[in-house]
Amino acid sequence: NSWSRMVATMSKSIAVLGILVFVLLPMLWAASAGKLDEKEKEALLELYGTCNGTFWKYNQGWKTARTDPCISTWVGVSCSQQAIQELDLGLNWLQCTEFPQSICSLKNLKLLNLRNSKIPGAIPPCITELTSLQTLVLSANNLRKVPNLNLMTDLTVLDLSSNRLGLQSGAINLNQLRLRNLRVLNLEHNNIRSKLPHKWSLPELRTLRLSDNRFEGTIPSTWQKMRNLHYVDLVNNRLYGTIAPELSSPSLTWHLEGNRRLESAIHVGRSADTAGVARSRITPQEDIEKDAAKFHRFRR
Repeated sequence: NSWSRMVATMSKSIAVLGILVFVLLPMLWAASAGKLDEKEKEALLELYGTCNGTFWKYNQGWKTARTDPCISTWVGVSCSQQAIQELDLGLNWLQCTEFPQSICSLKNLKLLNLRNSKIPGAIPPCITELTSLQTLVLSANNLRKVPNLNLMTDLTVLDLSSNRLGLQSGAINLNQLRLRNLRVLNLEHNNIRSKLPHKWSLPELRTLRLSDNRFEGTIPSTWQKMRNLHYVDLVNNRLYGTIAPELSSPSLTWHLEGNRRLESAIHVGRSADTAGVARSRITPQEDIEKDAAKFHRFRR
């Protein structure tokens, strides 16, 4: 009888243990599956400190370090498969004392938007380690130097407009730009003094904005190799000479106002005046945001 009771007790214990495993194991698995790597969370908290997070326009979630950005709502943070993939903090009143290098540890990042965040100085070379990045928006800051971005082969949108890249020689090496998937490039309002690059390898480029700089010389005939190009804005530079006829295309719209010594003999799109310059110029940011929204979820 004692043996039977012991067997019965053991059977009940095993049954209870089986039930606990059956109930608790999925819960533990779900909890661990939704947890963000602590290093990525630490990177966000460092960003919050570097960019004066207390005074952001929106900082929901960021103030509570105990929560998980991939489970709770942290403004501007989007995750996928327990990794941060989007950091969209543009126009959020960030005041960064330097470029937040902690971002470089977010290896799965696909979108980074720090527009108008008062970032001074240079973009650190470590940003090139973000090889999954597709959209990089750092416009309207005080940036003065850009590293070689060619390792970022997935990049499709690059907006560095309204910075200070023209203040020092070699701040950005345009001739060495080799980004095979880049579709939108915006370098407006940088006071860059240089000749237009003629060795570009940007086969997918569609939108090019270089207005309000100090580019000199002629428009390179080698640009005809960028066969997907449909919009070029070179307004207010110091260009001269004649544009090569091979750059003519019914699907390509040029904006060339403010280049007094430039002679145009090309077709510049539907809305062209007698000087060969399109009358209806798209407003700054309108075209780049339209293209970015097409390829990514680009939130302002």
